[in-house]
Amino acid sequence: MFEVRVGGLVFESDPRSFDSAFVVEPEGLTGWYDGPGTRGASVDRPMAHGAFDLPVFRGVRVVTVSGNIIASSEFELVKLRDSLTGLLADGELGVLTVADSGGAQHVSVRLSGDPKFSPHPSGLEGAFQVAFKAVDPRKYGEQHSFEGSTVQVHHYGNFTASPVIEVVGPRAAYTVSGPDGRAVQVTQALAAGQSHRIDFLKGRVYRNGSLQFGVLSEANFWTLPPGKRTSMSISSGSMTVHVDDTYM
Repeated sequence: MFEVRVGGLVFESDPRSFDSAFVVEPEGLTGWYDGPGTRGASVDRPMAHGAFDLPVFRGVRVVTVSGNIIASSEFELVKLRDSLTGLLADGELGVLTVADSGGAQHVSVRLSGDPKFSPHPSGLEGAFQVAFKAVDPRKYGEQHSFEGSTVQVHHYGNFTASPVIEVVGPRAAYTVSGPDGRAVQVTQALAAGQSHRIDFLKGRVYRNGSLQFGVLSEANFWTLPPGKRTSMSISSGSMTVHVDDTYM
């Protein structure tokens, strides 16, 4: 059993109520439990066998939900239909969460294509289909936080994760060090009451929530492999490292 939540709507494989529900049909959730496709260049070796070994990357994740809307009245069915066709309709970014026996995971999505609705002659139900596109194909689960001057960071996903570091002032310039000699050097000092948030996925630094420019003298970011502890340290004071369980 599972449920899908996005934009205030709940799609259920086993509905709590049959008076008003979006019921996902068997095999009606696609693109979630599968891995997204791969993409990469293929360049043949001239005058030799095979091709050059080039990186392969994962494509966007497209999640499709289909099933039936059931309602206790024709008026209620129309309300549910309008909720479906208005879902993320103005192009805004939403969060799609799937909760099942393994826990809850989420992705950021936008609407993909047109939501479809086909009413049943009874006026009390109708078939639906709606699709979402996640340009970041990673699925994120529970967040873990580690605080100190040196921390052993880990997560329980199956894909490399990108940490977010929080540093609170007052603080002079500092360096965050990681595996294989990698380092992030921040040249901007912090006054009392100020804080930095270093987002390793985006490669950006924010002070009190505002994006900063030209504050890194070294930006050799790293990722955290699944199932392994990674040591991270800061040159002065302490830091808090946040990392989400990350899945593909």
